[in-house]
Amino acid sequence: MNSDILKILLNSLDREAFSRFIYELWHQDDKNDGLTIRETYPLIEISEELFEHNYIQRPSKNSANEYQGFDLIVPYFCPFELFNSPSDILIYHPELKKTLIKYKRLIDERLSEWQFWTDGNYVIPNIKFVTNYANLPHSFYFDILFPRFEKIISDLDIEAQVYVGSCDSFIELNPEGTKQAFKNLIVNSNKDIAITISRETISIEHFETEKYIVSGVLNNSKNPCEPVYIDTEIKKSSIIREFEYLLNNKAKEIELENFIKKYYRQIFGRHYDRIETQLWLKFPNIDISSKNRRIDIFLRNSVERDWELYELKRVKKLTRTHRDIPVFISEIYLAIQQIETYKKLLLQDEVKKKLSLEGIEYYYPEFKLIIGKKPHISLEQWRWLKSSNEKNVKLLTYDDLLSEMKIRLRARGEFEI
Repeated sequence: MNSDILKILLNSLDREAFSRFIYELWHQDDKNDGLTIRETYPLIEISEELFEHNYIQRPSKNSANEYQGFDLIVPYFCPFELFNSPSDILIYHPELKKTLIKYKRLIDERLSEWQFWTDGNYVIPNIKFVTNYANLPHSFYFDILFPRFEKIISDLDIEAQVYVGSCDSFIELNPEGTKQAFKNLIVNSNKDIAITISRETISIEHFETEKYIVSGVLNNSKNPCEPVYIDTEIKKSSIIREFEYLLNNKAKEIELENFIKKYYRQIFGRHYDRIETQLWLKFPNIDISSKNRRIDIFLRNSVERDWELYELKRVKKLTRTHRDIPVFISEIYLAIQQIETYKKLLLQDEVKKKLSLEGIEYYYPEFKLIIGKKPHISLEQWRWLKSSNEKNVKLLTYDDLLSEMKIRLRARGEFEI
């Protein structure tokens, strides 16, 4: 694999895959021979996408540490096509600020508990922002990226050295290590990866097959799983890029709601002909807690001639493990209970009559919860977990919406919206 192809492949990784590539790149440097200790690990207490690289250098096996330090590795993923030019790129956003404030607290706590006679001399941490940019001139880094990232650290009063890396610098400084890290990403991935190469572009996407072969292979293809075919001539619509950007950058619920309101027919289908957002149900006299309620999304299905309620929740992690079995976290059950409250109200005659005056006539709405991303569990476990909890409320993830929208736009040939 030559450097040009590798650079294109790295630049084509989605946010999750790029973050895991960064881990593989730093993980190669891990070492423990007694004198030198280097370890790369996820900084889960702050974010699943952050990594910290701890290094300890001892003068000898039997003496105290000579020095110890930490590098914070921040994968910074941002698609260039969203901006008119590189100089327009947005660096300082609220999520990054929150992350760095949490890390500053961690640094302060660590230093307050530091014991120099056992922990060694404390080295000021390095904060390394690692971007997915490629094929940009050196002036872009020195004139735009470095000053902007340094300003973030300065504004937050964090005492740290700032570094900025990219696909360009990985390959320029460590070509063989970069190739090996990419190979490790592919080999160690716990998801199926589709690498699509066409005349116009290269893309790397995760996909899930509907069914894995339990044993053996398929007779015709000798393949251990059923294949998924992707039309390589179909370009991503700008609406898809915008949706991916919102999801990858942890957009707020109101931002996702506004996006869905604008593109609801592309997301859910052409048979939906009306959407209502932030719909108030002001019936405290019949509410279980004597409160006014507000529905995120109420959508009319023109084929069924009825309405569907969608509640949006931006929960990052959907499951936890209990006795080796995946179970939903409590926030999901609370959200389902919230929808049950809406259901009880909407089925009251008083509410039906009031909303019919506003042109919202329904009979028995469907109730759906859109929440988080698909968890890293097997498809069998995920389907079982959903079906066990989908009694009156259907569960959807934002991944589901994005996948359905891609299929729908490809089928209609809607490249740019």
